[in-house]
Amino acid sequence: MWDLFRRYFSGYFSAKSKDIKRCIYIKIKGESIANLSKDLERYLSSKNIRPLRFVEPECYIVTEVGNYLYGSDPVIQVIELEGDLSRMLYLFSGKEELDFKLENSKITKFIFEIMKKEGLAYLLKLICQRKIGVKRHEHRSGITFLFSLIIGLASSWFFKADEYLDYLLLTLAITTFVVLVTLVIDYPFSLLKFRGVRVVEDSEITKALRDKIKKIKR
Repeated sequence: MWDLFRRYFSGYFSAKSKDIKRCIYIKIKGESIANLSKDLERYLSSKNIRPLRFVEPECYIVTEVGNYLYGSDPVIQVIELEGDLSRMLYLFSGKEELDFKLENSKITKFIFEIMKKEGLAYLLKLICQRKIGVKRHEHRSGITFLFSLIIGLASSWFFKADEYLDYLLLTLAITTFVVLVTLVIDYPFSLLKFRGVRVVEDSEITKALRDKIKKIKR
């Protein structure tokens, strides 16, 4: 048991702040992937960035490139272009995160902290397999927060336990249910921590939701 614990969590205890990498995954959707790639490559060229480009990428090649990039700069960027008929991936590393917009496109951004080299390979494999960036992931922070809040309010409003034991069992049952549903909604993010990858939450979305709830209570 201890060996299993050390295997999955050693990255959190052994990784120093200077060793932690950041992986920025940006997914861009549009009708014409040709126009998107032209605009993106023009922008990257203006920043003197020469990315590795993959058309309909093979996952084992992407993970091998990730292993190489892990030993370079502190920020690893993955940009995915998704059109109606095709898909492209751009991989490169740098010292700063890019912030840009493309016309006639929808951009979704995810930020990860990488504690271990194996974690980056696993993350890139999931990205390549289209397991990250699906629709439910775009608002994962808000969905998880709202779901937990609704369940908590429902338990306090509709369930009245006369005895402490009944209340304790009810609380445990609700907590277990919330955790299981959250894991399902959050998959595969909920498993990344076991691979040495931490998801950086979108604190702005969560803060906005909390502010709205405070106004409603008033």
